[in-house]
Amino acid sequence: MTESKRMTETAEETVIKLFRESLAQERLPSDISVTYRVEGGMPSERVEESVVLKGNRQVTARSRNMLATGIPREASDELPEQEARELLEQVSNEVEGLIVRKAARFPPDSVVGTITIDVKGRQATFFFPAEEPEGPEAAEASPMRAMRSLRHFRELSKRLVGSGGGGQ
Repeated sequence: MTESKRMTETAEETVIKLFRESLAQERLPSDISVTYRVEGGMPSERVEESVVLKGNRQVTARSRNMLATGIPREASDELPEQEARELLEQVSNEVEGLIVRKAARFPPDSVVGTITIDVKGRQATFFFPAEEPEGPEAAEASPMRAMRSLRHFRELSKRLVGSGGGGQ
C-alpha cells in the first residue's frame, strides 16, 4: 500500500482492516463487537430490533414491535465458539456490500438496518434497507436476503427473544 493510499484510508476501511486482523487470531478477542440494529416504520408500526455479539461470544438481543405486543423483550446468551466466529466472519466478508454513513439516504418512516463494528473502541457503522421489497426481482437484490450475516442476526434475534420481536 502506498503512502498516499494509507493517508486517504477512510475510517470505515480502517475499522474493517482492524476487525479482519482481530478475526485472524486463534481466539476471538474480547475487545471486538458487532451490533445489528433494525429500526423504523410509521409510529403505530414501529419496529426496533438489535443484537450485540461480542468477541467473548456474549450475545444480547432486544426487540420491540408495535404491531405485535409493543412490549420490549430482551435476552442474553453465550454462543458456541464456532457460531460466534462464523457470524463475525460473515460480517467481515459482507460488510463492504453495505452503505457507508455519508451515502445513506432513506425515505421517511423506512425500516433501516445498521451493522456497527467496534474494534478496540474504534467504530464504523454501515446501513442497509431492512424492509422486504415487493416482487421477485427486487427480493433477490434485498440485502436482508442476499447477505448471510444479516439473515443470521435476524434468526439469532428470533431464537433469543421469539418471533414477536422486530423486523418485517
